[in-house]
Amino acid sequence: MPVCLDKAQLLHYFAPKYGSILAKINPNISRQTINQIVDIQSLLKRVLEGDRFSLSQAITLIESSLAEDQRMAEEMVEHLRSLPGESFRIAVSGSPGAGKSTFIEAIGFHTISLGYKPAVLAIDPSSQSTGGSILGDKMRMEKLSLSKEAFIRPSPAGDFTGGTAKKTRESILLLEKAGFNPIFIETVGVGQTETAVHNMTDLFLLLVAPASGDDIQGIKKGIMEMADIIVINKMDGDMSAQANISLQHYANAIQMMHRQEKGEAPKIFGVSSVIPSGMEQLWEQIDDFFIKAVASGTFKNRRHLQELDWFEAEVRQNLFSFIMSYPDIYKTFLICKESVLKNERSAMNAAHIFFKKLGKNLLNEA
Repeated sequence: MPVCLDKAQLLHYFAPKYGSILAKINPNISRQTINQIVDIQSLLKRVLEGDRFSLSQAITLIESSLAEDQRMAEEMVEHLRSLPGESFRIAVSGSPGAGKSTFIEAIGFHTISLGYKPAVLAIDPSSQSTGGSILGDKMRMEKLSLSKEAFIRPSPAGDFTGGTAKKTRESILLLEKAGFNPIFIETVGVGQTETAVHNMTDLFLLLVAPASGDDIQGIKKGIMEMADIIVINKMDGDMSAQANISLQHYANAIQMMHRQEKGEAPKIFGVSSVIPSGMEQLWEQIDDFFIKAVASGTFKNRRHLQELDWFEAEVRQNLFSFIMSYPDIYKTFLICKESVLKNERSAMNAAHIFFKKLGKNLLNEA
């Protein structure tokens, strides 16, 4: 039997994501009306009560680029900060084909068997030409996505570098306060820019697939030094023998390159995400990692560093937009940009002129 929704109910469900479109279709639906319906306090109340739709709605609001939505998202984050609740924040990085989604589904079900409620923030790469993203991770974790104890949210990376999306930090906080633990962040890929996800999580797990030949060459030294745990995946079937060889290769490589001042070298495990096997031993190591981190004060210190990194990232992300909001500065920017396009100035010289103009404007403002 079809369900009929009145105008208020329709706005409640569709306003956060499609508010601007609805306003164009019907001018009588003002942005103010939409904002009144999407009340932050009532939205958070539903989220904390376990309403999955409201949780998705809140993340959509956080990810919105509209100025008014960002104001509401900021208000939401301020409310969240005062609420109790902490979780294990675990980054899962690895090259394409390493089996990150299959691995997270397997370890996710293992945590559920232990009484946890896991959440996954899966970051998908975006098209550089259209900005679009396939967001296929939820389909690859189909069984886990159907579990009432788990929550999976795919997000496009957009133009944000570092293996994550622009608003991953805010989404982590929301999921944490909603009672999900652990929270897995599946990164776009593996490389030197993974420092962003390293700075917003408590444990960095590097997932590696066995390969023929010198597979270690495919992993950058920097990311191996960041890893807290290295996991060799696909230790099953025809890949089992090669996986064991890869495990030994990585164990040898870590002993040679890991800096002593960083402390204990990362643990290395072999697992199969398909069978699955090795998840119990791996989770015991993860649990032990957090127990030691809390006892030593490392966990608390790392959270403080995450907050500072969040602040600096917000400043960097908003600085350009703030500067461009000044008409005179924006005009100078366009003139300098045009001079580079016409090959009248080098990029370095044009940038120098722009910042000289910027400095003068800031001094006048002061």
